[in-house]
Parts: sequence; C-alpha cells; structure tokens
Amino acid sequence: MNVWDGAKLALLGRKLRVLAVTNLYPSPYDPSEGTFIEQQVKGLRLSGLDVDVLYLDRRREGKRVY
Repeated sequence: MNVWDGAKLALLGRKLRVLAVTNLYPSPYDPSEGTFIEQQVKGLRLSGLDVDVLYLDRRREGKRVY
C-alpha cells in the first residue's frame, strides 16, 4: 500500500480531489511549456486521485489573470 492508497482509505473509499493551480502548462499556443507539470498531473491521476488543473496563462492574459 502506498501513501495515496492510505489517503483514499482514510476518506472511506471516496477519491481524494486535487486542484493543481499553475502558470505553466502545455497549451495549443505553446505545447512544450510546462510539460513537467503535465507529467506530475498524469502521475497523480494514475495513482487514483481526481485531479483538476487551473491554468493561469499569464503570457496571454498578463498580470490580470491572477
């Protein structure tokens, strides 16, 4: 049993939900940006976690995106 399995058992069978907030993530405009973040998200999902990503594109939106 790994750490994530223990967390899931602690929640009585409910999936642990994670919100990843990042300003680096692959997009149609720059598919190579933040690929390491994308790999982390995929790994968390493969371990059974329910992961959503909130990508704040500062390059296109500027500081107002925050």
